[in-house]
Amino acid sequence: LLVTSVLPALLSGAFGCEFPIISFLLAWTETWFLDFKVSPRVAE
Repeated sequence: LLVTSVLPALLSGAFGCEFPIISFLLAWTETWFLDFKVSPRVAE
């Protein structure tokens, strides 16, 4: 509910063009950190 009320407000503002970039970077860093944490376990 909070996301559906906040997202349109952000997308309608000047933040709209930066939102896809930020979400992409966030997803990429999460993937990188998870891969970094899992890879030593896989190596063992």
